[in-house]
Amino acid sequence: MSVNKNQSLVLTALLFLAHITKSSAQIAAGFYAGSGDTKAAIGYDFSPKVWADIRMYGGVSLKKFTPELTINYNFVRRETHDIYLGASLSVNGKNNLTIPIGFRVKPLEKMREFQLIVEAEPLYNFHAEDIQFVSFIGIRYLFSK
Repeated sequence: MSVNKNQSLVLTALLFLAHITKSSAQIAAGFYAGSGDTKAAIGYDFSPKVWADIRMYGGVSLKKFTPELTINYNFVRRETHDIYLGASLSVNGKNNLTIPIGFRVKPLEKMREFQLIVEAEPLYNFHAEDIQFVSFIGIRYLFSK
């Protein structure tokens, strides 16, 4: 069994996340839908301001397995909401460089770990050599210590 460049990238990212994950980790799970695509996400909050996701696109064959590595910065952080800006790269099926701009709402006072997300994403598609604009809505749950 040979490992290609994209599989190596995914494996390296997963090993990196496993390495930084400890008992005090801030691990998150999420789901995004919009613009004709869906994404499942596993995330890690490095600090109150910086967080990352590995997102996997749905609706693609295993041959076109499309991971997306995203890192975001909360430039507005409040008890009830965050506004963030980030950068992401997806490989294999999509091959995009994306700038996610998002708004996370924490609607439940007694459960701030539950978040609703609205995200706009200008992106550059390397295959089409084109700039596109997509948007997603989603949910995210942060598993606290």
